[in-house]
Amino acid sequence: MQGDLGISMPSVLGSSMAQNATTKAQSLARTDNVETAAREFERLLSTMLVKQMRSTLKDGFFPSGPGNDAYNGWFDEAVGKSLADSGSLGLLGQLKAQLGGAGPEVPNQEETP
Repeated sequence: MQGDLGISMPSVLGSSMAQNATTKAQSLARTDNVETAAREFERLLSTMLVKQMRSTLKDGFFPSGPGNDAYNGWFDEAVGKSLADSGSLGLLGQLKAQLGGAGPEVPNQEETP
């Protein structure tokens, strides 16, 4: 799946969830709300990362049965949101720069003799 911003997104999440998040981020970026769009995209990316990591577990966190998918989805979203909001991935500045906002501060690379 690829959006108007040129951002490719694998269909790791449910296609409707991924599409909704991508559409929301794109509309925010178009309205010059770059920071919010970057935060939303970082949350989506973090949630996808958590889902993929959880899928490698043999039994998962929740017992199989009715509602298992819902609980796993809520878990993925909560941990992904927490991960993104903590800033531990360090993607916000890079995403803002890519979307046309103020990017990360880069030290001056002047040559000294």
